[in-house]
Amino acid sequence: METRASYVAVGAFVIGLVVALVAFAVWLGGSRLSQDVDRYLLFVGEAPAGLQTGSPVRYRGLGVGTVSQVGIDPQDSQLIRVLIEVAVGTPVLEGASASFERSGITGGVFVQISGGLSGGDLLTAPPDQPYPVIPTRPGQLDEVITSIPEALRQATLLMERAQGFLSDDNQRALTEILVNIQTMTEGLSERTDSLTQAIENIDSLIANLDGLLVSTEDDIRLVVQRLAETLEAVNTEATAVSGALQEMAGAFSGTADEATLLMSDLRPDL
Repeated sequence: METRASYVAVGAFVIGLVVALVAFAVWLGGSRLSQDVDRYLLFVGEAPAGLQTGSPVRYRGLGVGTVSQVGIDPQDSQLIRVLIEVAVGTPVLEGASASFERSGITGGVFVQISGGLSGGDLLTAPPDQPYPVIPTRPGQLDEVITSIPEALRQATLLMERAQGFLSDDNQRALTEILVNIQTMTEGLSERTDSLTQAIENIDSLIANLDGLLVSTEDDIRLVVQRLAETLEAVNTEATAVSGALQEMAGAFSGTADEATLLMSDLRPDL
């Protein structure tokens, strides 16, 4: 009897615990449904790996909600329909877009909402959808991954060109160029003494030219000085001659006046 009573007590405890857990789950779900949220739809051709119900939703980097549903669009089986829930008042304006980003290369996926016209209106639901639709765009990591094949193609093309450059004919031509350079270097090394002597001769010629220029400059300065002295002397003589001519002109003027007076006196007699 005691054993049976213990089994009944354990069973009652387990049943009570299960009922309490179910009640808690129902309460939690009801409280979640009672929360005020705004719902938006996203449509993509292929869902990124790692996107699932409960994935975070961020607005310009700030957590504002979660992904509530991911599934095939019932209106177009070629699209994936993603339903997100964000806090009421999140300003998802016209012109906004959403992208699926990753927290690092191997991290989880989250929805990033950005953009929107400043002062614009909130997105509204189109006639054929129950919620507003946010246009999607490729994520930054997806763009990098998409560009990898093109980068690999360019790298392959570069390797092919490098292999073409290192063909047997080009290697032979490059070897000949190196041999010619070595021969030229050896020839220059053998003629170093001649080059040194030529440089010394040039230095000596430059020194002689400098001396000649200095001497010529002194001679020119002397000639200019003597020419200035000669011009000064000529100027002095010209001044003296001009004075004598002026005196002579004055004398001739006086003689002419006397002759005129004499003629005036003799005219009656004549």
